[in-house]
Amino acid sequence: MYTIGTTTATYRCLKDQYYRIQKDFRTLLDMKSDAVASRMVADKFSTSKPWYFTTLGNRLGSEAREMLEDYSRIPSAEVDEHVYKMRDLLWSHTPYPSIGNFSFLTLRLMDHPLYPRIVSTLSTPSSSPPLLLDLGCCVAQELRSLAHHASIPTAQLYGTDYNPSFLKSSYKIFNDEDSNYTLIPANILDPNFFQITFRHLVHKFSIIHAALFMHLFTWEQQLQVCENVVKLMIDQEGALFVGCMVGKRGGGEAEQGRWLHDEDSWLRLWGEVWERLGTTGSWKVQGELRELGDVAGDDSIYYRGEGIGLFEFSVERTGESGASSRTS
Repeated sequence: MYTIGTTTATYRCLKDQYYRIQKDFRTLLDMKSDAVASRMVADKFSTSKPWYFTTLGNRLGSEAREMLEDYSRIPSAEVDEHVYKMRDLLWSHTPYPSIGNFSFLTLRLMDHPLYPRIVSTLSTPSSSPPLLLDLGCCVAQELRSLAHHASIPTAQLYGTDYNPSFLKSSYKIFNDEDSNYTLIPANILDPNFFQITFRHLVHKFSIIHAALFMHLFTWEQQLQVCENVVKLMIDQEGALFVGCMVGKRGGGEAEQGRWLHDEDSWLRLWGEVWERLGTTGSWKVQGELRELGDVAGDDSIYYRGEGIGLFEFSVERTGESGASSRTS
């Protein structure tokens, strides 16, 4: 009995030691995992990234600077400090290249060939004022520009972005918490896109804009985006989808299967969109690729490489449903 008792006590002691060692080992693994996770997070938000610019330089356009001064009522001497502060706020949420290099304040719609027509359309008096939607609007800088530079009523201006922190932070950036913009956090590839956030906005927008947005997706995803764009556009002559993206001469895949367009591949994409939707009506598809190559400045990190450039596009409904022509 005594021997058995001693053996049992020894067994229990060894068992307790085993469980303590196992517990300590799990703790070490957890600590290691936490350390790895911490390093990954630190690396993700590191300001040593090549697209995190330490100086603003001339990257804030004159129109954007003037808008911050006059629209946002920021004293001219404090604009740069405000931009740095807001950039770092956004960086702490999502460290995208467009945040690090200050291009989140770049106004691109003003440079589009159809900008005068867009302003004219939005300014036309109507019992049902035309609406504009900015896809992937980031901090909705284009909407603020339309309100400030073109005097478009904010009730006509809608923006959507996958990142809700961009939309929320935009009110701090532009100092307009009491404004009447409609900013909607949403994922345009969500199967429930029209069942939830945009269920009341089918065929409501006369103009849809997307800057540096389409090139984020694969060919198949772009088909889905364009199908949803058609569903969002008014079913009338003159409806427009305009914008710009990174493009590539000859078209083709980039990193992670993302598709870059030129004039021919853009037209081919829309041919597939119409085929999938069974869309009727007359449409005009246009695009122009401006290659920048090695002459691009350090703030044009998107456009580097042979055949790479900025692709500017427009898709216009030129006739009512029932016609069937397509033009490029």
